[in-house]
Amino acid sequence: MCQSEANHGQLHCHACSSSTLPTSLFYRVYGIFYSFLTSPEVSVSTKFVEDQENLFPKNEPDADQEFYDSDSTGTLSRFRRKFLTVVKDMDGSTASVDRDYSPYIDAPLSTNPDAVFYTQYIEPALLETLEPLDFNFFFTLTVLHVPTLDNEVLVAPLIVLLTSDEEKFDVVRETVEQLWAQNDFDKYLVSISFGHDAASAADQVPFPYDLTTSYHEHWNCGISIGWNSKTATSGAILQNSESGNYYSLTCAHLFEPHQNECVGFKVTQPSFEHFMAFYRSSELYMHHCRRQFQRETDQQSRETFELRYQAAQTFLLNLDEIRQDTSDEYQTENEVASVVQASHNVIDYEGRRCLLDYALLRLDSRLPRSTDRIIDSRPSKGYLAEFAWENDAITVGPLRYDIRVKKRGCATGVTFGIIAGVYGVYKSQPQRARREFWALPEALSTSLYEFGNRGDSGALVWTVDGEAIGIIIAGWTVAFDKPSLHAAILPNRYWDTKNIPFFRDEEDNIDFTGLLTHVVSRPICLIESLEMVLQDLGGEFNLWAP
Repeated sequence: MCQSEANHGQLHCHACSSSTLPTSLFYRVYGIFYSFLTSPEVSVSTKFVEDQENLFPKNEPDADQEFYDSDSTGTLSRFRRKFLTVVKDMDGSTASVDRDYSPYIDAPLSTNPDAVFYTQYIEPALLETLEPLDFNFFFTLTVLHVPTLDNEVLVAPLIVLLTSDEEKFDVVRETVEQLWAQNDFDKYLVSISFGHDAASAADQVPFPYDLTTSYHEHWNCGISIGWNSKTATSGAILQNSESGNYYSLTCAHLFEPHQNECVGFKVTQPSFEHFMAFYRSSELYMHHCRRQFQRETDQQSRETFELRYQAAQTFLLNLDEIRQDTSDEYQTENEVASVVQASHNVIDYEGRRCLLDYALLRLDSRLPRSTDRIIDSRPSKGYLAEFAWENDAITVGPLRYDIRVKKRGCATGVTFGIIAGVYGVYKSQPQRARREFWALPEALSTSLYEFGNRGDSGALVWTVDGEAIGIIIAGWTVAFDKPSLHAAILPNRYWDTKNIPFFRDEEDNIDFTGLLTHVVSRPICLIESLEMVLQDLGGEFNLWAP
């Protein structure tokens, strides 16, 4: 996924160097995700009035109404509940300061009745209505989760619709409102936002570091590669069963506008952006060692920092030997792997139109080695932390709904999530719409957490058991330099509940524009099938596992 259009999202990078550089001098700086929503210190309480509808039901069983909730395993189950209307009564219950009340969206499971209804009725109706309007769009079904002060999570189906054509917003909203009025779709919220296809590689890289962006003497899955000013991820490593040669997969759109004519092109490792980021950090490290040497009074400490300063100075001199004034100079001096086969075409695969987007890189040097590999950290919280994840992909399997997955990419590092139980529908003029698999982080992650972002294109996606199933090819994300939410289509129900602590207006009513703006800002990662790519390559390529 790219950053060639705008500087959105957090990217993670680490050290990089040339093949002559001493890797023992590499040091790591870890990025930290900060929640911009702090726990509220407010006093609110609620009263409930029966026989009025509220989209978000309270968790008190009754046989009068149905809704869907998540259980402890993250699966969506159906309960019969009564809708209750919440009215204000300020008599003093207090919010927990230890709980994150941030609302978030999650990927639905294919067995969720809301997802089944959406797939059978709403998706085809939306596609039939929107495709003739001649504009670019992406839409899919998500599940909105809103934590409340009484330790519950309110759940509702939310359709996220993104378009890059601002002049179409009024038409889109009127069209969807008419569709909703003509059909029994009242249960489904719709958010309409300005966004764009986030494909290809990054032109700018911020400073938190990750091992995936460093220089690698031996090739690894998930590391930074570049072409001119762009950055992508080198994903699955393959071995030819006949020749024994090693290859790696990335996305052909790294070479845009030459994505269909990129055979013979070569990539660098790491990318120019990651190399320059490491050069700047190396300067800072050298200055830090010098300051510490000057400040220390203890002789032993002074000798330690003097040695570190001298080593850092030598290291920076080695970096200076690499031509780096422009991305073109860096590209010329550091090309390492060449494209031998590629495709960037929309095809019909297993009953759906989807994008086949890959470039096969031949590794002539810096070959993979099983004793030199990246060791991933595991999830630290949430239900995905309970599983024993394979560190690397070891087999190949089909891309499918409802599977827990991880990926390793040079932009956002190692992340964990789930493949949604519905397709994302994507249209880019003048082509017809296509259906793609997509992923979001696990349900317990807040909106600042990402499964992937620009620079992760090419990253391999695999399951808990090490089954490689897909490749990140792109995503849709809200454009943050525009108003995030242009319209929200809400069912005609009594919406407000005073147990939702955030996104309230001056009269203390829920600000749904603010709430939905917050939750739709997560990049949705589109995934292509690895089996599809291997089928196009031919039968002589096998996944290499360390």
